[in-house]
Amino acid sequence: VLGGVQFDGPGLVGHSDADVVAHACADALLGAAG
Repeated sequence: VLGGVQFDGPGLVGHSDADVVAHACADALLGAAG
């Protein structure tokens, strides 16, 4: 699952950082907040 979309094939391994789209959105929001 990447950004809530299911893909076939090998996925990313991880817990909090496995979804790079969610990580990028959180980073952008926190960066804008200062």
